Amino acid sequence: MATPDAGTRWKRLREIGKIRNLGAQSIQLCAVAEGALAAAASVEARIWDEAAAGLVLKEAGAIWHSAADAADWSRPAAMMRLGAQRSLACHPACADRLGAALEGLVTGR
Repeated sequence: MATPDAGTRWKRLREIGKIRNLGAQSIQLCAVAEGALAAAASVEARIWDEAAAGLVLKEAGAIWHSAADAADWSRPAAMMRLGAQRSLACHPACADRLGAALEGLVTGR
């Protein structure tokens, strides 16, 4: 199956729900953990934008995928060199639909 173009992907996202950017990635991730947002996606966050909020997400039972998933957390200098990372945080109920709509764009999968 061919990979959908950006316009098609955008339409798929709009079918799932509204799209907003609250500015700070850590605030968006905590809002997902709280249940105030269904999801948060980023292609530009840095590890320092997401690390603490990622822990909050996991403790709350949310789904979080990022470039840091495969990183060696015992080597902080290597973590800092990851640069901008793609990530997706969401409520488990919408993980499959969002993952399909964002395939290859956010988590690199």
